Amino acid sequence: MLLNSLYVLSGRTSKPIDPKIIKLVFEICYLQLSGFMPNAESCSECHNDPVYWHFDEGFLCEQCAQKYPEHELHRVNETIIHCINHVLSSNGVKKFAFNISELSFMMLQRLTEEYLQYKLETKFKTLQVYKGLVVDQNTI
Repeated sequence: MLLNSLYVLSGRTSKPIDPKIIKLVFEICYLQLSGFMPNAESCSECHNDPVYWHFDEGFLCEQCAQKYPEHELHRVNETIIHCINHVLSSNGVKKFAFNISELSFMMLQRLTEEYLQYKLETKFKTLQVYKGLVVDQNTI
């Protein structure tokens, strides 16, 4: 996972990949290897199509999500689910080869960061530094 990320980050692939995508893929893979990433293929309770991500219960369908307070539910769209499943089921550099809209990417990036911090019960100072660098780079 780390070697693939560093390889892609080095720019040796046939097509350059945005460092934000590399970070996102690394986080999803880290969550999977740590045992924290829930199955995104179906609702964790009834196996219907998921539309919410509950950080304790996993991915939930509309009906199963009704049991939980709204503030604990994070709405996910089909594109986000597809992206997560692609990353988790692909090997090597193929993990980084996906198309996602800017809005869905931003939602998934936010959810992944929040989920990682929630599961590890910590805030990352380096994440704030990273966000500062990304913002500074986008204004240049």
